[in-house]
Amino acid sequence: MERNLSKALQLYLGYGDAPFPQQNAQAVTAEFGSDLGPDLISRTRAVLRDAGDLRPDWDAMSLLSAKDWVERDIKDRYPGLSDTAVSAVGWAFSYWWK
Repeated sequence: MERNLSKALQLYLGYGDAPFPQQNAQAVTAEFGSDLGPDLISRTRAVLRDAGDLRPDWDAMSLLSAKDWVERDIKDRYPGLSDTAVSAVGWAFSYWWK
């Protein structure tokens, strides 16, 4: 499991702490330092960019089913992510499309 990337996604987004998704690179750097932080921030942004590039079929999907679809897609693309990190990405995606 990609524990560091999973944790970085949660920290970056503020999942579990913030009322809505954030872009908190400082939280990642504070947790992982200046050696690992920049790479994890870059990788976190890549995962979120992949999620943001997905286009649900809004004629066939609700916001909830689209979130679930995105979570499945991200889990397929990044099988090493924890379930919590995948949920964080789904949370951010559903917020973007509110």
